Amino acid sequence: MKFKPDFTRVRNFLQAHTRLCAICALGVCLMALGAGGFFFYRYRTGPDYAFKMLHKALADGDTAVPAKMIDFSALSDDIVRAVLTVQPSPAASEADKAEMRDEAQRLVLRSLAHARVSGGGGGGHGESGGEHGGGGKGSPPPPRKMHDPVPALPEDAVAQLAAGLKPEKTREGVVLRGVFTNNVLHTEFPVRLLMERRNGGWAVTRLLNAVELAELYKSARDALKAEDEAALAEKNEKIFEEMRPYFEAPACAVSVGVLSDKVEALMLIKATAKNSGAETLQNVNMLCSVTDAAGNTLFERQLNAVRRVFPGRMFENSWTVSLDAAAPATQALLNAGPLSCTVRPLVMTLGNGKLLYPRNE
Repeated sequence: MKFKPDFTRVRNFLQAHTRLCAICALGVCLMALGAGGFFFYRYRTGPDYAFKMLHKALADGDTAVPAKMIDFSALSDDIVRAVLTVQPSPAASEADKAEMRDEAQRLVLRSLAHARVSGGGGGGHGESGGEHGGGGKGSPPPPRKMHDPVPALPEDAVAQLAAGLKPEKTREGVVLRGVFTNNVLHTEFPVRLLMERRNGGWAVTRLLNAVELAELYKSARDALKAEDEAALAEKNEKIFEEMRPYFEAPACAVSVGVLSDKVEALMLIKATAKNSGAETLQNVNMLCSVTDAAGNTLFERQLNAVRRVFPGRMFENSWTVSLDAAAPATQALLNAGPLSCTVRPLVMTLGNGKLLYPRNE
């Protein structure tokens, strides 16, 4: 026998107490709406929503939201203090510090503009990026000269950070972790920012590892400088090696004397060398160093000679240098006893029009 539920009593009760049922239903709905509104309010004023808004703005290259949610002045102060800690500069004035703060903010704004133009950093919170929270590997470095300054923040730094920024809740607030790569310096820079409640909202107020970043930048910049100098030395060594046959076995003789007027002294320098190269030597600029018996350098001068020296022939030229007889440097030469000198070619022009000289970059 099948059971047939009887809803007659329930229907009769509802019909008899319609107002009470309506009030109860309304109360339940109001409670549900209130709870939903409370939790929605909590979410909209909480760190998760704040991070979501900031993260989207950074990814899109939006400047309006970061302007409200990032205390650029405080972050710039952290950067300036860190730089002066890593590279102390007692002479740095308040104007110098203000200029450093302005430069830091300018680099950040440039990177935000780059993210906007390039379509943003993309991605959500991301699972990639390893220990520090992700981020891309950055754009290929632009062509640079040896002595060009290297900004600590590449143009796409914000886009890289946005691609893998991750929040981590702590007692102090929310720590935002990310990483960007400076491909000119061949270095990854982990970034830790503190987002904390302020004036009823949330704001990024601290660069927690500013000193670590300043140390990384200095170390990477010094390494790049050493790398550039080594490459330049190697390049110039090849140039001097190419010059060597055209000024082979250089010899130098020097003498100094005072004229009868006791006012002027003359230095006579004579240099010789052999052109063992395949081309005619047309012109040579050289550095002459005059030393005493102990090897102390007393005089240096660049000397030039326009001489057509065919392959296999000897270069020979003399120069007379006028000196003030009373000058201390001249007196040192006159009282030094036996003098010797050396000559080293710096620049030379060959018969085929080729100019050989060391590079400075």
